[in-house]
Amino acid sequence: MARDHIEGTVLMDKWAVSRKLSSGGYGVVYKAYDLYDERHKVAVKTEPVNTRNSSLPNEYQFYKALGNAPGFPTMYDYGRTSDGSYRALVISLLGKSLHDLVHQENGTFSLKTVLCVGVQGIDLLRTIHSLGYVHRDIKPDNMMIGRRYPSEIQLVDFGLVAKYRSGRHHIADEGEGHGLRGTITYASIRSHKGRRLTRRDDLESFAYTLLTLAKGYLPWSDIESEGDVLRSKKSYSTAELCEDLPSCFLTLLRDSRNLRFDEKPDYSGIQRSFVRSLHKRGWKVKSRLDWMN
Repeated sequence: MARDHIEGTVLMDKWAVSRKLSSGGYGVVYKAYDLYDERHKVAVKTEPVNTRNSSLPNEYQFYKALGNAPGFPTMYDYGRTSDGSYRALVISLLGKSLHDLVHQENGTFSLKTVLCVGVQGIDLLRTIHSLGYVHRDIKPDNMMIGRRYPSEIQLVDFGLVAKYRSGRHHIADEGEGHGLRGTITYASIRSHKGRRLTRRDDLESFAYTLLTLAKGYLPWSDIESEGDVLRSKKSYSTAELCEDLPSCFLTLLRDSRNLRFDEKPDYSGIQRSFVRSLHKRGWKVKSRLDWMN
């Protein structure tokens, strides 16, 4: 097995890397701690500096714009390894992803938990969009819980973020031909068609995320061909996809598909529909979630 060149090293004279947490197309993530306060644990995202289509500089720029907004990891540092061969982004260490947690619950969450995720998720999307960005890869894997506050959902992985607005001006709709962005299971129909992604597309991906958490599957979950996934998404009506669920799910999915390219979503209206669904069943917005039991 090849030696890991980052594990056991100190980055930027401050962060002691203890072990690898995960790896994938986004690079490798490590657990580390602050040399001057060992109780302060962090996550370090890394990628080789010669990576084609590098995402870490893009993510760093987003974190600078984000600041310390609630519901997102805090960025502590950004730089390179001592030999200059890897970029490293130091951020908050979080708990498990909703993807991992739902599999601990036999594939689905309770309706109460999914509705609460819906309420929080709309706030997260509203925050990103208010900064002029779209996430472009909303899915259960990229929504994690806080370590200190496990009822708090945090959105992560901003390597694919893109500006949909420059100043007050919305980007132009250049038609198709941009290629799919995101993950095929959760990508919007317009992403499959190669359209530039805007706020409506994050909402559609979030709708598919909630449907997965509530039902355990989407009709195209096991399909690998991008073309077949697109055909499946187009073959089901919004009502069919949201069957047996409260009307707020239909409101979210229908609105996301019907919005114009540059139209601002009705975040408050969508969020209120989820809150009403909770209250109608005697549940509170701040409830104990499934993984807290």
